[in-house]
This record gives sequence, C-alpha cells and structure tokens, in this order.
Amino acid sequence: MYSAPAGATVDQGMIVYRNGARRQMNRCTHPTLAYHPASAAPRPIAAPAVSPGLTSWLAVAFYPAPTWETYLSERFSVPANPSTSGAVIYYFPSLTDPHNSTILQPVLTWGANGIVSNPNIWFITSWYVWNNNSNYVHSTNSVHVGPGDTIDGSIATTSCNGNGTCTWTVDTCVEGGNCATPLTVVSGVPFSYAEAGVMEVGNDIASCAQMPANGHEAFRNLVLTTHDGFVTPNFTIEYPVASNCGVSETASSTGADIFWTP
Repeated sequence: MYSAPAGATVDQGMIVYRNGARRQMNRCTHPTLAYHPASAAPRPIAAPAVSPGLTSWLAVAFYPAPTWETYLSERFSVPANPSTSGAVIYYFPSLTDPHNSTILQPVLTWGANGIVSNPNIWFITSWYVWNNNSNYVHSTNSVHVGPGDTIDGSIATTSCNGNGTCTWTVDTCVEGGNCATPLTVVSGVPFSYAEAGVMEVGNDIASCAQMPANGHEAFRNLVLTTHDGFVTPNFTIEYPVASNCGVSETASSTGADIFWTP
C-alpha cells in the first residue's frame, strides 16, 4: 500500500514528489478491494465472485456519460454506528472507466481496513485504484468523523489531453471541518462512468447487526460534468452481490439513497 504525500502526484505507477524525486510503485501481491470484474462489455456486469477477506459492492447507482468526465461532487451523510462491531463498510460516489478497472473515490469507511486500526470508528479517505485493483494509493491522512456529520467529496480535473487522460484531485472533507490530504493523480484512462452512491462491505460480514443501525445512507447535491459541459445523469441501480439484509437503492439526477435492514 502506498501513500501520496501533499503536493505529490501519481503518474502511471510512479509517485512524483514535489521536489521532483520519483518512486516506482510495485504491483501488489496481496488481495485488495474487489470491485466489479473487468469486462470488455458495457454494464450491467455480472456479480463478482465472493472471496473471504475481500469486499464487494452491495448496491450501486451508475451512469454511462456520453463522453469522458471532468468533475464530480456530492455530499453524503455519516450514518449511525452499527450495533455490533466487526465489519468493514464503505460508502462513496466515484468515477470509473467503462471496464470498472480504474476508480477515483472520496470514501467514508467504518472499521479497521489496514489504514485505521480502530474497528469502531467512521473515517474519510481519498482513493485511486487501477489495474483491476492490483495498484492503489490513498491520501496520507484519514479524518475521524461521526454519525450526523456531512461529507463533501469531489473529483476534479486540473488538466486533460485530447482523449480524456487527465490530472485529477480527489478531496474528501467534513462539512465545516477537516479534510483528508488532497490526492492528486494522473490517470492512464479516461473516466466515462459515474456512481452516485455505492455501498461496499467485507465479504466476511457475519450479521446484519454489523450494518449501521439507522438503515439509511443519503447522497445529495450531485454535480457532474464532462468535457462538453454539465450533464443530467439518469442512473441505473445494480445489486452486484445478493444480501440477506434487504439492501435497496433509489436514485435521481442529483443523488441517491441506500437502505438496508440492520
């Protein structure tokens, strides 16, 4: 696992520091986050295999933009703590490439996931994952947040070439409070899919009591642009992995709501 410090960028597997020094990132040899598998076909995508210790998307609202994207921002809530600890849970909006092998995401996390060791807190981190989850970097700090807080997440380009390969900055902040260190990367692919709201959990979750006790996560005030300007997305709901916790999702052009039975 690699961390990109403030002022550094990630460019095609290389961390480029503010002083010009460069560090090659080696391919990860351990299991990482399990998103939808790569596919040459457009979505919907078949459910991925479930492997102990990995994670899977339980619900996602996705939109294929007509051309490559340049900006996504959205506000999302911090739900109640689970009544039983032990799970790792992620909520986020995101931008992905058409094969879902590369993702930019401001992330709200519950539980110990290797970045934070405390299994009973919510925290925010910015992520960039590529090469089908073989490589990833995240912001150097994670910010502790609590139920009732509002998270402001944004994914913005600072420069792009003619085919949509861009320099990106991911920001994840508590409304009126602290932010994770901005994560700046150079993507090797254009992004043409947007996700209004994703719920991801560890495949080894033991019971629905390990889900947040209020049974609801809200995403609001979504803004999405492509290099042709603002778009009004029409999101499709997908449930990649079956859940016995009654997971469901609704979405509009400006946000999404995910529900479950704790």
